[in-house]
Amino acid sequence: MSRKIKDAAEVESNRPRRQLGRSECCNFNAQLLKNIRTNWRTHLLCSVLFALIAVPLGLALRYYLLHRYDASKPHVPELKSMADQTPVYPGFQRIDDEHIFLTKDTVSLQRSFRTNAQSADIRKFYDSAFLKNGWEPFATAPGSMINGDPPGVMYSRDAYQICVFHRMSEPDIYDIWYLWAAK
Repeated sequence: MSRKIKDAAEVESNRPRRQLGRSECCNFNAQLLKNIRTNWRTHLLCSVLFALIAVPLGLALRYYLLHRYDASKPHVPELKSMADQTPVYPGFQRIDDEHIFLTKDTVSLQRSFRTNAQSADIRKFYDSAFLKNGWEPFATAPGSMINGDPPGVMYSRDAYQICVFHRMSEPDIYDIWYLWAAK
């Protein structure tokens, strides 16, 4: 019995497929339009119901995506104030606007700078600036195997952290991240 089914399937797969001709395609379109014309009330009702369901859902999703991190927004001015009060390394040139990132329990602000200074000099500058103001050094990832320098140095105080990060892909760019995280 299974042999017959297998043979029938093989014959069907070897049969050349027939493409629809122009008249058959037009006939199909004419049938479709005729069906829509005769059942236009049903199609209109389905379209209206779909719109009544889809539009509010789409608007609710958009509202949620725009406002899901509103609880973190009050900390943005605090971070901006902290960033404005942070001393800037003498050789830093700011290269773009600040970027703000919001999540449910964190807010971060990033400022980027260009310089030709050495990482060790920048680290000494920020160590002296932050450690005397009550910031504690924070453990970071180890440096690369090539040059041994850590990519960044972090400082923390209360619910705040500051990271001075050297971009590996762009050796003359440094980012300073200001971060608030809920405890």
